[in-house]
Amino acid sequence: MSIGSILIQPQRISRIQSASKNTVLIDDTIRMGIRMLFDPKASQTILQIAGEAIQNTALRFQDRVSTRLNTAYKRLQNLIQPITDFFQSFDFDALEDNPDAGMQLAEQMLELFSNGVNSLSLDQLREYMTELIDILENDLGITGSFIEDEIWTFIADIINRLEEIPADAAREIRENRLDVAATLRRIQRHLRQEFAFPKPEAEKLARILLKLLRQTGIEDVATRAKCITKGLDDAMDAVSGINQVVQGIQPRSLGAAAADDSENESRYAWYATWLLQYKYRDIPLFEPDSFKDVKAFANKLKSPSNSDAVSRYIHSQFTEQEQSALNAYDGTSNPDDNLKNIILSVLNKLIQERQLDDLDAFGNVTLSEETREVRGSFIKDKELIRYNRMILEDVYPAELEKLPRSGWARFWYRVWELIKEGSGWPGEQVRVSNDGKYLMLGDKIMLSGTDVSWQNAPIFNVQGWAEGKKYYCFHHISKEFMEGWAWHSTWANDAIRTLWHLLYILQTGRAHFVPNLLNGLYDVAHGLTSGIARKPFSGFEFFSHKWLEWALGAPLTLTTAGSPQGAYTEASFINRLAFWFTVYMGDILNYAGPVTATNALRNLTLSFMTALNFRGPQDGPSTVPEHSAINYKELDGIVDAVVIGFTYWLASEVKREEYVHPFYPDDVPGRVWALWLAGGVGMGLFAGFVGTLIAEITAWAEDWALLGWTMLKTMPKVLIQFWPILYSLREGDTDDGKFNPTGGTEFTGYPQKVTNGTNTPSPYLLPYEAGKMINVGQGNLGVFSHNPRANKIHTSNPAPMQTYAYDFALDQAEEILASRPGTVVGFYESTPNDTGGDWNFIRIRHDVDDNGNAITPDPVHDRDVGGNVTRTFAVYGHGRQNGVTDAFARWSTPVPTANIIGTRVRRGQPIMLAGDTGTSFYNHLHMHVLPGKSGPTSIDANTTYAIPFIFQDVDGDGMCKALHWYESTNTRVT
Repeated sequence: MSIGSILIQPQRISRIQSASKNTVLIDDTIRMGIRMLFDPKASQTILQIAGEAIQNTALRFQDRVSTRLNTAYKRLQNLIQPITDFFQSFDFDALEDNPDAGMQLAEQMLELFSNGVNSLSLDQLREYMTELIDILENDLGITGSFIEDEIWTFIADIINRLEEIPADAAREIRENRLDVAATLRRIQRHLRQEFAFPKPEAEKLARILLKLLRQTGIEDVATRAKCITKGLDDAMDAVSGINQVVQGIQPRSLGAAAADDSENESRYAWYATWLLQYKYRDIPLFEPDSFKDVKAFANKLKSPSNSDAVSRYIHSQFTEQEQSALNAYDGTSNPDDNLKNIILSVLNKLIQERQLDDLDAFGNVTLSEETREVRGSFIKDKELIRYNRMILEDVYPAELEKLPRSGWARFWYRVWELIKEGSGWPGEQVRVSNDGKYLMLGDKIMLSGTDVSWQNAPIFNVQGWAEGKKYYCFHHISKEFMEGWAWHSTWANDAIRTLWHLLYILQTGRAHFVPNLLNGLYDVAHGLTSGIARKPFSGFEFFSHKWLEWALGAPLTLTTAGSPQGAYTEASFINRLAFWFTVYMGDILNYAGPVTATNALRNLTLSFMTALNFRGPQDGPSTVPEHSAINYKELDGIVDAVVIGFTYWLASEVKREEYVHPFYPDDVPGRVWALWLAGGVGMGLFAGFVGTLIAEITAWAEDWALLGWTMLKTMPKVLIQFWPILYSLREGDTDDGKFNPTGGTEFTGYPQKVTNGTNTPSPYLLPYEAGKMINVGQGNLGVFSHNPRANKIHTSNPAPMQTYAYDFALDQAEEILASRPGTVVGFYESTPNDTGGDWNFIRIRHDVDDNGNAITPDPVHDRDVGGNVTRTFAVYGHGRQNGVTDAFARWSTPVPTANIIGTRVRRGQPIMLAGDTGTSFYNHLHMHVLPGKSGPTSIDANTTYAIPFIFQDVDGDGMCKALHWYESTNTRVT
């Protein structure tokens, strides 16, 4: 049993007496996860073996499709051609002569995007999905059964490799590997009993995509594209104006030597940083830490001996000015930073230019075995810099530190970079030094000279090409535009997030605005800094500059600081903590949503344009030329978008009747665990393949060597994203109020406030005093307890199917007001406060109006399954002990406990005091509505299930959504 189980509902401890197969499955999974986190040796072994196994998987994919690619490529090219035509229709080079053209192009793009989204229909998406599925299944042979076979083969491959234990392995390592293999074998056996890879259905996938577009508000944003771009244009003008003012008031020196201070500030390279920030180890230039003995090295370069041809050659590569600085060195102390930078710049220029051992000066160098191995592959792998550096390390073993030489050491560096990237930690920044002499990647000098820029760095130019050189090309979109797009999209993202926070503040009002206010101010500050200083927080060099940029740093701290607003004041400490945690999780989701969406869109556009810059004629072969640029490898933005879409597809396979949170393993259907674990692996493989395919077609560059590493990255992404996406997809998803959790006849949908042009107001108002804003912790089809799985576990005292219910976070002893007039037909109030067991509640039949006159059921709002009109009964639960009696005692004419049943209640009268009794996470009011047993004349309630209902004072459709705040208009009366 997990800690989460105890925190959320400690009453369930007694239920976990015997382990079901689902519990065994998740316990094994948790054991594996804990071992990976806290046992470095085990995690290293598993990841290394997984890396080997995924390469075999990638080869099987390649073998499957290699003879089928020609037809598939042509059809897939036709599918994405509208997108490439969209980008290629613009005059990107216009930005070189007119910086403001960037915003003009953005306006054109959004206008076309607006037209495209507005005209999008289910039929079009269905046709698109039908074509895509046909290509994958029939042309390429990538079927559901193939993916499913690959899942089990991949896991079996890992198990077999774990069991292939070296003969000289220590006993501890042997036992550890066998235990991991046995655990994986059990997990695989459980999963195979439950899992079948989802069959792709065009209709279903089209509906998912259309729903996703509508849920994210893209369609609504697109219809207002011109307004948005006008606002961004105005914002750009404002930023430019502020920038001119700031520069105008900067203090200046007098005389001819005076220079604009802006020229003495480091210049941030937006596009280069986006490309290289997580490739620090992949570009193994020398850095200050590369010196083992910098004093000895400087002396060798200053006064090379006649027998030291290499040092003499390096000395000759210094400019006159640089040689003057070297000659001025006294040779007894460590060189100062200026000389170190000169030496580093010369070395880095040298190793980027050409193969060093082709030079006469290196003719007598004895290469180590490792260097000789790299010599045979550096051209193919585009590792000229690494090879040249290894040569220099062989020449100067006492002066220079060695790079990690083993393949697995490099693999772990890549894993570490992947972890940093996945967590959002800012990578190394590309910038021009304050004096304009150096282009830096972190502490590595990429280029030196006078007034350097990233556009002139060797890695961004084909000029000066040498075998094994790694470089990017710009065949279709200029460097200047890519820089402008990377910059504008950053502060535009800040503007969009700020607007997002503002809209949420307007929705929550005074009740809980501080987290969004703080994060909105943060985004404004970040946007202004990016616009005016032309670099983000992480582009500065002050203490904690990266932490300030990191989503889990300053923004999370601000969210945490603001989250206590609206907290309980009267409830117990545990209840206060539980309520704060719920609101805090809502704040995090509210912050993460816009950040994730805007970053994903920015990365997608940059990846797509980078790949497009590589693209050559499509009537030629798609194989990568031998000495090509590496743009086609920048596919993460494209692949990540595919991962999100495929994870939505996987999550959509969870049926509404299976939806429940994962903290109680025994409650979650085995099929859901299998969808998460086996489906996460399979969908990760599938998404990695499809994303790579789309990226390669975009770049018109076929390189299957990328597939294994891409798949290794996409699998954990699907596994991590599954539960959050499932929550966003299924929480509150009752099929517009039609879903019947009992499996019988469907409901006809949520009641409407306006029906066929006639006002049909809801008779329900929010059950607390007018003017108060209360948080809804859980709404209809809620993940914790408003779902069929959670309700079915109450075998001793079956609860109604509470799919249609709302949880209002009322404080301890806060008054609950009647949401609708009626007659009290039952209550219970004997359970002690803050205890489990039976809950305290009151039930009211809706049979009278506020004046006490008998009424018939509302034909719009009192509807049972199939649309049949019925008498309804409201149930208000989790009250305080004696909370019903105390509430009725507050009436102008108090009602004794013995007379409460049968009392007619007006809307707005106190009927109970809120508490935390029964199965409950924290102090709150639970409310649902039951139908009558015998239709409109019912006296008694049907306690099998709750029915859909809405509130008149909730804007829009009247439904309260989880983790939102709502203000009541229910006037208190006594």
